[in-house]
Amino acid sequence: MQDDVISFKSSEPYFSREKSGAKNNTVRFVDHNDERFKQLMRWYLDGCEGKTIRIENSKDDQDGFTRDISDISFFNNFAIITWER
Repeated sequence: MQDDVISFKSSEPYFSREKSGAKNNTVRFVDHNDERFKQLMRWYLDGCEGKTIRIENSKDDQDGFTRDISDISFFNNFAIITWER
């Protein structure tokens, strides 16, 4: 994982909606043992400017997209990552 890019996989029907821009966020259950969520917390505390999310199709690693993160929120052990449309 690069310091300014975080990656997640997404399945249908969410992936297509996220890729098209109809849905510009992803909600993930926080796994405290997963380094990605530790990184998200640092970005939440320090600011997410210049940070990027990569979403890959869970059925095809070659199908994916990247977006600039505009907000990171936490609620009831869920991370909500929002990106620019």
